[in-house]
Parts: sequence; structure tokens; C-alpha cells
Amino acid sequence: MPASRKRLVVARIVPYLARARNQRLFDDVRTFLLFVGHGRSGGTLVGSILNAHPNVVLTNELDALDYLERGLSREQLFHLIRHIDKRLVRKGSTGGGGYTYAVPNQWQGRHREILVIGDRKAGATALEVSERPQLLDTLRRVVGGDIRFVNVVRNPYDNIVTMFRKTIRRPGEPALSHLRRQIGMYFLRCAAVRTVAGVFGDDHLHRVYHEELVARAPGTLSSLCVFLGLDAPVDYLRDCASIVESTPRRTRAEAQWTPELVDLVAQRMQEFPWLGRYRFEEGSTSG
Repeated sequence: MPASRKRLVVARIVPYLARARNQRLFDDVRTFLLFVGHGRSGGTLVGSILNAHPNVVLTNELDALDYLERGLSREQLFHLIRHIDKRLVRKGSTGGGGYTYAVPNQWQGRHREILVIGDRKAGATALEVSERPQLLDTLRRVVGGDIRFVNVVRNPYDNIVTMFRKTIRRPGEPALSHLRRQIGMYFLRCAAVRTVAGVFGDDHLHRVYHEELVARAPGTLSSLCVFLGLDAPVDYLRDCASIVESTPRRTRAEAQWTPELVDLVAQRMQEFPWLGRYRFEEGSTSG
């Protein structure tokens, strides 16, 4: 059986089995949440922290839009998200990309009533929106209700270099050509974020700046909870803040930038106002 077909069969069987035992499991869900933007931006950390909230169930990189395009219903998708979340946590996987983001004393892999449910696969979601913007109509039609998005943002130069280091170079591709290709991919995803905001409205998209999360974790997380209509208990904020590193990673120096490519990124950043705080020579500025 082809991998894509097997994936769809599993996706249909698991919700069918779960439905008999949990007929009213999703009655309280009021928000469906997707991450959109970039991989390698700190989104896995933010997703893991949200998944530690007692009223949130969030998978890591399920690719929900792909499943909706393949015909899953709202209920099937929600059961699949919950099943995969519980399975990954049981296996000790609370992160991605080689990192583990277990939040002590909190709710990863379990929940009280589910108020927010969703998926954190920001880069793939952005590419799918770029290639097939009609998927946003499918999302609205199948899931319905309150649909919200989180865009985790990091200094573009750091984000691009991490993408550069973590992706495979094409045969015979020079390093600078590979870096230029990742620059193009980065801004393609920025355009997809802009499309999402245009379709759903700016009030349905919340940005988490990685540098602000590192500098002021409790306040940043509290604002995220407000956006999602969630309480932010002091113990939840404290325990989540305990897994946030004290300084952001500066990976921009791990590639051989030419002045031309530095200027190219600076020029492209002007197309997207939320990147205006960033420079190559420094971290983010305030504002």
C-alpha cells in the first residue's frame, strides 16, 4: 500500500475507534489553531508550551491541511490530533528537530476539557497555502468555528541559516546558491502568512517573537493565552518559562554571507512590516 494511502487509512480508522468511547470529547472546543510561517523559528518550543496547557491539545507537525484536503471530517481530524499527541508524549517525544521540550508538572499528553485543538507544522502549512490557497476555504468549510493562527518569528538571518544547515543541498549546488534558495523559501512563507492574515483577518493571527519569548517568557506566553481565550495560571507560566533558554541562538554567523545576499534579505524584509525590527548586525530592536 502506498505510504500516502496507508496514512489516510490509519487516519480514518483511529478516529472511528475513538469515537465510540469519546462521543462528547470535543463538545467544548471553541478554537482550531494552526501555526503558519517557518520551521526552525522556535515554533516547536511554543507549540510544546501550548500543549502543556490543561485546555489545549496540539500535535507537532501532523500537517492538518493535508488531511483535510484528503477528505477527513472535523471529528476525524480532532480524534487523530488527540491520538497522535498522546502517543508521542508516551514515547517521550515532546518536541522535534532533535530537541525535547517537556514542561514539568503540566499537561502534555493529557487535558481537562479541550477548548483549543490544533497542529504545529508552520513551514508546510505556509507552503500549502502558497501552492493551494483554496485550502483555506476547505479549512473554513470543514472545521468551521473560530480558526486562529500563530506565527513564530525569529531574526530572518538566523532563521535562514538554520534552514540552510538543516536542508539537503542539491547535487552540484554551490553553498551560496543553496543559501540563496533558502532565502527565497523564507520569503515565500512570509507571503503565505500575509495571505492567511488577508483571508482570516489580522485579529486571527498572533505573532510570537522568539527574542521576546526568551527575554520575557511569562509575559509573552500570557499574551498568547489571551489571544486564544485561555487562562494563564501562575504555575503554568512559571513551569513553561523554566524550559526557555536564557539567550536566543545566533546562527547567522554559520554561513558565508556575501554583502549582496545580506542586502537581498534586507530589501525583501521591507515587504513584510513585522520584520522591520531586525538587522543582520544585531538582534531585534524594540517595537
